[in-house]
Formats: sequence, structure tokens, C-alpha cells
Amino acid sequence: KLPLKNTFHIAIHHTLGQLCTVLSLSSNSISFTHVIKAMEPLFSALASYLFLGQRMDIRVYLSLIPVVGGVIMACAGSREFSWIAFLAGMGSNAFLLS
Repeated sequence: KLPLKNTFHIAIHHTLGQLCTVLSLSSNSISFTHVIKAMEPLFSALASYLFLGQRMDIRVYLSLIPVVGGVIMACAGSREFSWIAFLAGMGSNAFLLS
């Protein structure tokens, strides 16, 4: 019974992350959702620093710059931009950290 109790919050976060992904996919194109989901490494790096106090090598943070820049350019130039899809995709990134 104890392992189930310890993993309950992970199951909730994973479920919410999947729901956000499905909402994003249903609100816009699959490619747009995947561009937003490409931000997962940034979310992981920020969460590791903020919640765990884990500092990564500067090269890790520098390698995130092209990823973030690419997502910004892809979203800014998209004729099919949708705030619902964008926020749902970012919510998915946040929920799937656990």
C-alpha cells in the first residue's frame, strides 16, 4: 500500500500532462504541439535548479538557447497560432516534470 501512496502524486501529474497534451493536439496541428513540447528540456533544467538546487554545467544552459529561439521563431511565424494550444502544451511540459 505504501508504494501506491508514494506514487499517487506522480500519477496525477502524468495524467494532467497527458490531458494538456491532448487538449493542445485537439486545438491545433500536431506539428505546432510538438514545437511547444520541444521546450521540455528547458522546463527540466529550470525545475532541477529551482526545486532540487541542482546546477548544471553552463554548456547545458547554453545548449537550450537554440531550442528556445527555435520555438519562439516557430510560434511567432505560425499562421495557426492558438493560445489554447500554446498554454496547454506549456502546461503539459510543466506537469510532466515529475
